[in-house]
Parts: sequence; structure tokens; C-alpha cells
Amino acid sequence: AAAAAAAAAADGAVCISGSVAFGESEGCFIEMGAVLTTRALYLSEANVGSGGASLVLALPALLCASRMDPSLSPFPDRPLLLVATVARQYCLLLHSSLVADQWLAALRNLRVPVDDGDGGDGATAAPAAGSGPAAGGAPAAAAASDEPSLSLQQFGFRPSIFTRKGGRLVLNGRRLLFQPELAAASRLDACECAARALRLALALDEAEPLSSPRLVAFLDAASSLKAVRLDGLDEEQKLAFFLNVYHTMIQHAYSLLGPPSSLLKAISFFNTIAYQVGGDVFTLAELEHNVLRAPSCRPKSFFSKWVLPKSSYSFALTTADYRLNFALSCGSASGLATVPVYQPTLLGAQLDAVASAFLARTVAVSCRSGGGGGGGGDAAVALTLPKLFQWYARDFGSGKHAMEGAAVAMEFLRGPERELLRSRLAQEQKPDLEIRYAPFSFACSRLIELEVGRESSGRRISGGGPGG
Repeated sequence: AAAAAAAAAADGAVCISGSVAFGESEGCFIEMGAVLTTRALYLSEANVGSGGASLVLALPALLCASRMDPSLSPFPDRPLLLVATVARQYCLLLHSSLVADQWLAALRNLRVPVDDGDGGDGATAAPAAGSGPAAGGAPAAAAASDEPSLSLQQFGFRPSIFTRKGGRLVLNGRRLLFQPELAAASRLDACECAARALRLALALDEAEPLSSPRLVAFLDAASSLKAVRLDGLDEEQKLAFFLNVYHTMIQHAYSLLGPPSSLLKAISFFNTIAYQVGGDVFTLAELEHNVLRAPSCRPKSFFSKWVLPKSSYSFALTTADYRLNFALSCGSASGLATVPVYQPTLLGAQLDAVASAFLARTVAVSCRSGGGGGGGGDAAVALTLPKLFQWYARDFGSGKHAMEGAAVAMEFLRGPERELLRSRLAQEQKPDLEIRYAPFSFACSRLIELEVGRESSGRRISGGGPGG
């Protein structure tokens, strides 16, 4: 505990100290030194010498402390101390029950709520006065300025069992799930778990206070995704599940970090923000390109071969559906910031509704003078499509003809624009149709829930495009 003691020396009187095993993840505990002072709890890895504490938890940010029920612990012969903040429930393995009692007594003396019951984490308790964020701030961003114990990094973690070049920041780790809690969570309906997490994420206000039980409820719902089983899901269930997880990750990350503001920041953001799901881990980029878009084409972009991940997942989708291009939303101004909570039984209707809304917002059809050719003297038509029709051209057909994307857009348009486009695509000779692609905007915003009715056109298009 030398490093923790050195860091704590100038920050209040020491109440108790010692060695603990810190639960980094369900499968990894790390030996650390722990020091509790009258102001904060300090934790330092044993090999950092006197270089300072690895983790500092200010006392006002502690919601509750308790001892885990031995029947739920992976170490039934050793006491496991649970110390909860809004950001995370920390698991500290101690040497003996006597030591655990001493730690709980010290925390109680400092007026930290101590649960002497069944080992609950105090998740719904409000933080102590003065620990909430300043008005108008996102939860973690405000916490970072008001409370050093709730930094951005504490709302995510980089577990050593999932390290890779560049690292992943796993956001859904507020709670560690051990047996039999893990077994119970694995029996839950995976699609319902993902839908619930997304509903809770979409219900959060932009400036959700740390005292809000809704924030902790969402973080715990996201944690439950670690234990769901994916091996029994069919294609429609997997598509609904992973779309909901993707949008949950987007909303989660924007709430804590804010959206990326440029292309370079977006590349780092989407290749870093991660969730642990079903016993595996993936970033936003891996979920999009290696799970959801696994059977679809890769984007036609100069940088894609260098910045897109090459991971593979056993639960990746195997059937392509070009409507996925319209359903995936990062909140960009170039698309929709509204998303439904997808349900397998309503998936066709929801994908059609999102496609119609997306294309109504992003497609422009207009007439211009000077037409001729196959138009028989009619005015030529200018069609502006969103950039994804160019990036993912082979999702809409062979990828060789821009008219394939135009035909897809026509299927979802309504009113005069649809009829004008239909008349040009029906021309036997070269259509008087000029196709342009709108630039993509990296100005993103938080997502809003889209309510979708139960009616369905029954369209379920697989493969390369409308003819596929």
C-alpha cells in the first residue's frame, strides 16, 4: 500500500490501509494497495512504487459500501467488499472477515452508507451533497469537473483480458456479474435486455444529474448485456438485438463523452468505445462492420482498408439487408437522429418505416431545364442521394450503376418526387437523370426514440439489392 499511502499523505488523516485484490473484470483480480482517508479512498497497483494512486474515490461520491453475500461471490471463503459510485461498483477482495469488518466500520465512521443486509450495492441511493454535476453538463463530464472521484475513465474501463493495439474503452462495466447472478442473467431474453437498455438510454436527459436513479438503472441494464446468450438467436432476432445494442452504445458514449466533432476524432471514437456482450467484446466499429454488416459490402473509401477493424465474431449476421444502411444511426446531421427500439416481431415494419423517414429527409429530386435524350423533350431530373449510396453501392445492386441506388430510393419515396423519379427510370434510352451524392456531416447529436406502428409492408429484402 506504499503508493496509495504516498498519494494520500497530503489528503486528510489515514483511517485504514492494507492490501486488496481489485476486481478489474469478472475474470481478473489485481493486487493493489488501498488507503482510506477522511477525504477519499485511494487504490494503487503494487508495482507502481510511489508514483501515485491509480484510482481516487472522493467520499461524497460513494453511494454505499457492503459485503457481498458469500453465495454470490466467486471467493466464498474470502470477504468481497463492494464500494459503489454512480459510475461503477468496485469489488475489493480482503484477507479475512475481521479485516472486512474493520473497513466497513471505518467507512461508516466517515458517514458512508453501509449496507449490513444482503450485500446490495446501494444503486438507487443518491450521492452525498455536493457530488452532483453542475447544471447543463453531461453526467461524467460534470462529475470530472466537480468530483475527482468520478472521472470520465471511471465510467469505462480497459480490462486486460480484452486488450489489443490501441485498446478498447468498455463502457458497460458498472457491475461485475459472478455466479449465480451471471447464470440468472444468461437466462434472460437477450432481445428484451437490449431493448430495455436502449429505452433507458433514450429516456436520459442530456444533463441527467448524478442523483438520478434513472442513470444508475441504465448503467446496470447495460452491464446485464455482458451475460446474455446469443447462440439461440435467429437472424431477425440478432438484427434487432444488435441494432439496439449499437444505438445504446451511441447514446451511452454521447452522454459521457459527447459526439466526435471531426473525421479523425470519429475514427478514434468508433474504434475505442466498446461494450462487453455475450462473453465477447466489440467496439462500435467492430459491431457495425464485423457483426451487423458482416455479410454486406465494405465501404468504397480510400481510408477504409486502414481504419476499419478486421475482427471476426461467431454471432455475426449472415444475411444481408440493404435497409441496414438506413437503420444504423450515429445521430449525424446527414441522417436521422431518431431510432426505434427494434423488436423481432415488428422488424420488417420498423425497417421500412426508418428507410422511408431516412430517405424522405436525405433524398432530393428536382427538375432542371435543358433535358433531352431519352426524355423526349422533358426536363431532366437532378437526384441527390446520401453519401452511403456511394460508399455501399454494392449493397443496392452490382455496384456498377448509380441507377441501382436511384431505384432503391424510389421504392421508399412518396408523392410527386416518387412519380418524377419513376418516370425517368422507366425511360428506355439513357434516362435524363443526373445523380449527385451529398457530403456526409460529422456533426452528430444524441438520439431520440422513434415510435413505429405495427403495420408492415412485409418487405424483407436480402442479398445485394431489390433484385437480389
